[in-house]
Amino acid sequence: MAGKILEAKLVIAGDDRTGAALSAIEKKIARMNQAASAISANARQVIDSSSRVSRAQASIARSAASAHSSGMGIAMGAGSIVGLGATVAGGMAAHEVARGSMDRVHERLRMQASGMSGKEIAEAEQEAAALATKFPAIGQTEIMHMLRSC
Repeated sequence: MAGKILEAKLVIAGDDRTGAALSAIEKKIARMNQAASAISANARQVIDSSSRVSRAQASIARSAASAHSSGMGIAMGAGSIVGLGATVAGGMAAHEVARGSMDRVHERLRMQASGMSGKEIAEAEQEAAALATKFPAIGQTEIMHMLRSC
């Protein structure tokens, strides 16, 4: 027996069943990219709005300085200050609206990433809106986060 060599062959066969899972992951990534693009578009709008508000504020400040230095009186300066205040308040309100919108889009992305279906996300958004109306101290996005975490 010392000179004999035994040889064995092993054949392993299998089916690749990862195609459906990889396809689902690819679709999820595409949806996340789409949502990220929406966030980028909202961010661009906020930046553009902020730039317009800054330009308006600078223009009002120049007008107020001009009116004051030319002796047009306190009433003109007070009117400019009121206008400046309204512009600032309007810009701040626009910023908060855009921020809330971007936060909700971000929370939707997180819901998708956690595996929630589109139907579940829509139901969570409706419930969050109703609860935020009923309990104004808690924001809609915070409620969406709580619903996702449940």
